[in-house]
Amino acid sequence: MLWGKGAEANGCVYKGWIHEHNLTAVKPGTGITVAIKKLKRGGYQGNRQLAVELLQDEIHYLSQLHHPNLIKLVGYICSADNRILVYEFILKGSLDNHLFTRGHNFLDWATRVKVAIGAARAISFLHDLEIPVIHRNIKCSNILLDGDFNSKLSGFGLAIDGPSTHVSSPVIGTYEYDPPEYMTTGHLTTGSDVYGFGAVLLQIMSGHRIIDPKQPAGEYNLIDFAKPYFKP
Repeated sequence: MLWGKGAEANGCVYKGWIHEHNLTAVKPGTGITVAIKKLKRGGYQGNRQLAVELLQDEIHYLSQLHHPNLIKLVGYICSADNRILVYEFILKGSLDNHLFTRGHNFLDWATRVKVAIGAARAISFLHDLEIPVIHRNIKCSNILLDGDFNSKLSGFGLAIDGPSTHVSSPVIGTYEYDPPEYMTTGHLTTGSDVYGFGAVLLQIMSGHRIIDPKQPAGEYNLIDFAKPYFKP
């Protein structure tokens, strides 16, 4: 697995190599290195139709949006038997891995700031478009890091046009990063991404997960623990 369990919850990601011109498979170590994500046959959270819709949304947005801090989509297959996305290869995997997985390199403070700034630029780009895009799934496992620790925002399957909208379907995504108003009313705004990014910042600063049973009772929920320290 390349990007960590958070990024691969609905499929496995493999390392592969393709020809730089015709994009056909080549011998390992030659051509262009790519990350190949094969989605589970059962679909997103067991819902096959929803999985197809999320795949189509990911293709739709990444085919149109280009920014140094967004992951690049190289190609895809969307058929009854195979649902595969091919991305640029991101050398250092996800921020989630670096913060929470044993054996990964320690991120010094300067690197953490660099990662946060890169992610913020990606979100700002999405929100400043003529028709803003609400990413809707800002979390550590969707922030990938290249060889120089530049952030690459991924995970566009839940993205939706903004700047605000109401989602009548059940709330999906990673609830720990979702703002209370979305959880209770289904109303999404670009501010929903800002809330998710705030949760990511707390994790970058503290090195703790949003929900961490290993922490003392008062620190189990990182957001609740941090609230008294926020000043208006």
